[in-house]
Amino acid sequence: MKLKQFTQFNDRIWISWERQRRTIILSHEFNAKLFIVRNKRNGLLRYPELVVKTVQIIFRERPKYVFAQNPSVVLAALICFLKKPCQFIAIIDRHTNFKLNQRKSYKLKWVLFRCLSNYSLENADHTIVTNKYLKLLIRNHSKNSAVLPDKIPNLMPSSKLVIKSLKSNLTAFFICTFADDEPFRKVFAAFRYFPEICLEVTGDYDRALNKSEIEGLPSNVKLLGFVSNQSYIDHLFNCDFTVILTNQEFTLNCGAYESLAARKPMLLSDTKTIRSYFTFGANYTKLNSLESIRTGIRFIKSELAIREREIVDQLPLMENTWEKTFAATDAIFMK
Repeated sequence: MKLKQFTQFNDRIWISWERQRRTIILSHEFNAKLFIVRNKRNGLLRYPELVVKTVQIIFRERPKYVFAQNPSVVLAALICFLKKPCQFIAIIDRHTNFKLNQRKSYKLKWVLFRCLSNYSLENADHTIVTNKYLKLLIRNHSKNSAVLPDKIPNLMPSSKLVIKSLKSNLTAFFICTFADDEPFRKVFAAFRYFPEICLEVTGDYDRALNKSEIEGLPSNVKLLGFVSNQSYIDHLFNCDFTVILTNQEFTLNCGAYESLAARKPMLLSDTKTIRSYFTFGANYTKLNSLESIRTGIRFIKSELAIREREIVDQLPLMENTWEKTFAATDAIFMK
């Protein structure tokens, strides 16, 4: 495929097929014009329109640098395919979209996924990952990779926020998407032993929980469903601590950055990746048993004041380190 040569018009653009806080923040930091391309179709039916609109954006903007968010693995592969004929530098911001639990599957879906994933790793001019362990994971495929964690966002609660001091009980905010890597059933069962803590749960639970499971939840578990961005922020600021758990290694959850932005202690998964980056403001729990999660809840409940002081003392250092890391990364990309 040979596309006509064109001259530069817009220096930097960022294309995403999902709306995600990391993408919005990083596109602003890199001074890249952001395009969020979406439609209401599901499955494979969504791709033709997304592909066409993405190509149209590139031809209209004529960029020198194209950032793209992965997920989608299809978008990342498309950008890498277009970079030579359209003469731009492709930079893929690679989240934890590696599907490591399917790496040995021979189902057509996962074979195609691995092909597209490896293609974008091998053909991107630069790949951004969120942590050093992912950089090691892709070292045999990626030509140039850089580690850039999420930036601590600037979040602002609304004027409707309930004053925390008026609450009689503790509130835990479970930032959940009801994905396969989240042990939400164990979390619900564990909080049955802590009736004095109200557990507020985000996320679209209809696809993950059946009617009997919902009816059988402990009385202190409150399913919020999908909430607006501002409502999410308000719940975050109104809680006493957050619960953000994944059984996947190499993952740094976005909710943990948001929790730090609200200065809230966190109950996080006890993984090497998470412990290495979120070194303060958190208690950690293994996810292999109900008892281990109960122990994690019990410890963070008793150590909230300690964790709050850690965040106040150490968050400025984390933010300063991120600024330096970003500056070094930007300098490499824009040579």
